[in-house]
Amino acid sequence: MDEFLAGAPAWTDGLNEAGYHLAFYGGAQLQFAGKGRFLKTHGFAEMVGFDELLPGVTDPGDRNNWGLMDDVLLDMAYARFEELSRERKRFGLFVLTMDTHHPDGYHSRTEADRPYGDGSNTMLSAVAMSDRLIASFVRKIRASEWGANTVIAIASDHLAMENVASDLLRKGKRRNLFLVLDPRVKEGRRVERSGATFDTGATFLPFLGFRSAVGLGRDLLSSAVSEEWLARRQATETLRAWRRELLEFWDFPRLRREVMFRADGAEVAIDGRRFRAPVLVELDEAWRTKLRFEFDATWDVRLAEQAARLEDGTRFLLVAKKEDVGALVAVDAVETEWVLVIGGGGRGAIARPLADGTRISKEEIEEALERAGER
Repeated sequence: MDEFLAGAPAWTDGLNEAGYHLAFYGGAQLQFAGKGRFLKTHGFAEMVGFDELLPGVTDPGDRNNWGLMDDVLLDMAYARFEELSRERKRFGLFVLTMDTHHPDGYHSRTEADRPYGDGSNTMLSAVAMSDRLIASFVRKIRASEWGANTVIAIASDHLAMENVASDLLRKGKRRNLFLVLDPRVKEGRRVERSGATFDTGATFLPFLGFRSAVGLGRDLLSSAVSEEWLARRQATETLRAWRRELLEFWDFPRLRREVMFRADGAEVAIDGRRFRAPVLVELDEAWRTKLRFEFDATWDVRLAEQAARLEDGTRFLLVAKKEDVGALVAVDAVETEWVLVIGGGGRGAIARPLADGTRISKEEIEEALERAGER
């Protein structure tokens, strides 16, 4: 077993240095949460998102509020798998699906006539449909002429956020999925050891012929890693203490000019960088932003309440629906569906109506922050 490049900052950096061509295919825009920049700086030579895939999509029904439907994305990803395989070079193809995105899920048209049960719970149907699409994708790879030399990993990036099936999910034990399909392994086994998403890279690498700890990650199949170490690393207070440092990996923008709102797709643009609403934006003294989205892993409450709990004086912008900001400011007189709340933790807030195409300059926001502080 080869030793992995111990100095690599991420396991994908190591694979890149070992000669792997790394490609990412995702249905959403690469700009979202700085994803494209993060991948580019960690070994990926090829990054394909919504904007890059859109020219190949002719039917509007193949799109949703977040990007492309999974059936279309997986077809495109499989075509790229065939191309890369024919080149007979080592590669890693990463595919990010999103039909199971909260709160309702999306139904790819090739599966839309096969709902879960009576179809009344749209999220359960989305999960069932996505399961079949991914299973079909995996079967095509394993049945191909390159299947015997292809290792496949299937992983969830986080637990499901609040959605129309949450009441059912809370009744059971929730955990993330990490599944490895190696054509050389004939009998599977279930690993009950506690781990975290940090561990996926270090656990997957041995299937490619490498062994290494990767940052906070450890190989969950290795007996050399103690349960005590895993438990200590996963201590909630430790990870929360690193929150700001971890967020710095993502390129959230500094507010320099304006905030713009688009009702179509519920998008907020901060100096041209687009994000999905609702979103809570914290602003520091230099106008650097820190973004929170609904039901952040450390705040299982609505964004308005998160804003209300911010430390005194913390400046923020909240883009949300009018019905969801009552914890912060009175909006009875606002006639638009969406509002922008401008305020400072513990120092009052002001609501601005948001119609499609509304632009609010940095100077206007600064004035509103001053007025909110006087309340």
